[in-house]
Amino acid sequence: MAPGKSAATLTSPDNRVGQEVDDRLTDLLEATVRRGGLHHAMVAVASGDGTQRWSGAAGAADVGGAPPAPDTPFFIASVTKRFIATLVLQASERGELGLDDRLVEHLPAEQTDGLHVLDGVDHTPEITIRHLLSHTSGLPDYWDKPNTGRASLFHDLAAGQDRAWDFDDVLRMVREEHTPHFAPQDLAADRQRAGTPIPASNCSSRSLKLPPAGPMRPC
Repeated sequence: MAPGKSAATLTSPDNRVGQEVDDRLTDLLEATVRRGGLHHAMVAVASGDGTQRWSGAAGAADVGGAPPAPDTPFFIASVTKRFIATLVLQASERGELGLDDRLVEHLPAEQTDGLHVLDGVDHTPEITIRHLLSHTSGLPDYWDKPNTGRASLFHDLAAGQDRAWDFDDVLRMVREEHTPHFAPQDLAADRQRAGTPIPASNCSSRSLKLPPAGPMRPC
């Protein structure tokens, strides 16, 4: 723990900023945690050239008594979506794929067959990359409580159970343990239904106004 920090704040020994910046970032982190509604928080910032960097963690200790540290792993859930979407859009700009490409054009049949079966109809061949980016494919959220009766992944993780799964596990859970919400939407229509997968315990469908199909670019 760096000098001057409270017992609830840990900063990285690899930080490379001046004392004033260090103090201001520490104060900001601790003030964020004091607002309430947060168990703990972690912050990492760096200059574009990498010469300045700072990371720290603050908040309550976990059940084992250890406070969070800047390198403490944690589950980031849907934070990954913005990164995956950006990578997909960059790949589209490079001409490596098209946003209106069908899912089955990029994944083998053993992974896609029967992935989206609703009322006896397999809609998987209709799903495009654009559907996936806009949550309009109708595919279910594997975080939800399965129709098999077992507890959801969200429930297991919230209960402190350590779980691991890979891409094939996700496909299996979607195909075998869940039911699609709706058929892939017509993205040329004025309105579409979109799945709301997060939080996992509150998955629903809602009507969403989308821009006309066309180039999509990261913000």
